[in-house]
Amino acid sequence: MRTTRQCPECESGKVQIAAIRDGARCDYCHSNIEANFGCSIVAPFALAGLMMMAYRLELDYLGHFLLGLLLVYAIYHKFITSHWFPLKCYEDAW
Repeated sequence: MRTTRQCPECESGKVQIAAIRDGARCDYCHSNIEANFGCSIVAPFALAGLMMMAYRLELDYLGHFLLGLLLVYAIYHKFITSHWFPLKCYEDAW
């Protein structure tokens, strides 16, 4: 399993995945790196909206699947956002 991700700003530096959850710093360009907040907010709302549409259209199997995805996201959201969601770079270093 990988332990680092590439810096989105300079594409030369590496960022530790465990540090992304709390805000990491690129060793190469010294920018603050975090998971994109917009994507991490939109994802559960999109899953919930799709789930409600599936139940309203009487597609219970799809609704149950989306409910399962929503529960998995709710339980493991820090792991999911730090490993697979896009990263955002802040210029000012702390």
